[in-house]
Order: sequence, then structure tokens, then C-alpha cells
Amino acid sequence: MFSAVSHLLRHAQMVGPTQAARQYAVAKRKMIRKEYFVYRPKMKSRYRGNPNPRLKLLLLEDVENIGMRHDIVEVKRGIGRWDLIPNKLAVYATEENLVKLGMDPNRLKEDNSIKVPLNVLKYLQKHEIKLVTPQTSDLDQNWLISLHDISEYFFRAGRLRVPVTCMNVTESMDNVIREVGKYTVQVTLNNTITVDVPLVVTERPIDPEKN
Repeated sequence: MFSAVSHLLRHAQMVGPTQAARQYAVAKRKMIRKEYFVYRPKMKSRYRGNPNPRLKLLLLEDVENIGMRHDIVEVKRGIGRWDLIPNKLAVYATEENLVKLGMDPNRLKEDNSIKVPLNVLKYLQKHEIKLVTPQTSDLDQNWLISLHDISEYFFRAGRLRVPVTCMNVTESMDNVIREVGKYTVQVTLNNTITVDVPLVVTERPIDPEKN
């Protein structure tokens, strides 16, 4: 820098002080731009980080409102780091941890968007369907119980919507009940969970006063 200034001073004696000052100012401005970086708004990156990142964890126990054992879930960082992992309720969902627990590491690539709430699972496991049908002696007035009737029962009893495509009566070929007795209704919650719900069908006794 000193050599450049001395060169400009010697050049000023030849070309004049005004022109030499202009050349010095231009040279100084160029050196400043080379030494310092000037940020401009147009240089701002378009990428914005996730404001609410989540952790992908593998549950070791059933956790209410989060998931069941051996489920891969995504939770908030605070819940995972301060509650689930310290209490040994979950571990990080990595291939090493899955192999250590004897699971298929390809589960990380599967779609885990379909989750079953723990309260729904417990309700189905402890519940028993009881249906009462009218007792008739006329063969032309036989009753029938279909999957639509069972779906309506779930909604009336527990405000639970169970599609007919997710149910199956094991003792009936066409999923229609025509006789009293005990049956089993299989409710499919997702690709890996199916709950057997017992079903009891009884007849209402005939009131002798009405005959």
C-alpha cells in the first residue's frame, strides 16, 4: 500500500494535484472493497430452517397420546430429550438401534403417518359388544345384523367411527349375523394392529302382557 501511495505522489508532480487526488481516491476505494465484504439484501438465502423441528424416536413402552411399543413416532424436541429418552421410554430411531433391538432397519423408510391413539386401542381391547334382537316366531320377520349396525353401535356407545371396511365377523362368511350367540369382530386399525372384539347377541324376552 505504501508503494502505491508513493507512486501516486510522484505521479502527482507530473499530472497535477487534482487529477492525482482523483486517481488516489479511486485506488483507495478499490482497495477497501477488496478488503471488506459488503452485505446486500439480495444476497439473502431463500432457505428458511424448520421453526419447529421434531425428533424421530422408537418407543420402548406404550406412551399415552403418543404411540405404542415399537412404534416410530415424531415428537417435539423437548418431549423427547427431557421426558422420553431420560425415562427410557424411547430411543433415537436409527438403523443401529433398530438392529440392536432385533428389528428391520427398513422400517425407517416406511410411512408412519397412520397412528393409533392409545385410548382407542384400550377401549377396543376392554370393550364387549352386546346387541339385543326382538324375539319373533314368524319366519318372514327374521332379523339381521350387518357391519353397518356394528359401526352404528360403536358411534352411539363411544362416539367412535369405525368404517365397515375395517371390520370382519370371523364366524360369518358374508359378515352378516342371523342367529343369537357369541361372535368375534376383528377391527383392523392399521397394517400391523388388529383387535378382536367379542360380540354377544341375545333375544329380547316376549312380554306376556302384550300377547
